[in-house]
Amino acid sequence: MGALAENELVRAYIGTISYNLLATLAIEIPLALALGVRGRKNVRTVFEVNCLTNPIVVTILFWLVRTSLCVPLVRGILFLMECIVVWTEGILYKKKLTDAPMNPFKMSLILNAVSYGTGVVLELISAL
Repeated sequence: MGALAENELVRAYIGTISYNLLATLAIEIPLALALGVRGRKNVRTVFEVNCLTNPIVVTILFWLVRTSLCVPLVRGILFLMECIVVWTEGILYKKKLTDAPMNPFKMSLILNAVSYGTGVVLELISAL
């Protein structure tokens, strides 16, 4: 791979990571507030948890898509990764939220389902 192609790949990767993290935060932080998360420390926890988990999933997905794996396999791996993220975030919310408005695993599931669902809808709209 030439230097130009490598630079384009790096730019695409950085753009993908940035877009996905910002979109996730734009969806999940207001939704966490709507679900009852209160206090600067708790909102910061939602922010930090997403900054930890989102780039990992997006990085894995970015490279999986570029390896030309079949789409059903990529979707299956993505589903498994999302399950791991919900579980991991639930554990982190349980440990870090000082005043969780609901079961931390339920909150993680709701936040991720809405965020992921929004991403799917936006992807479908952009494909039209």
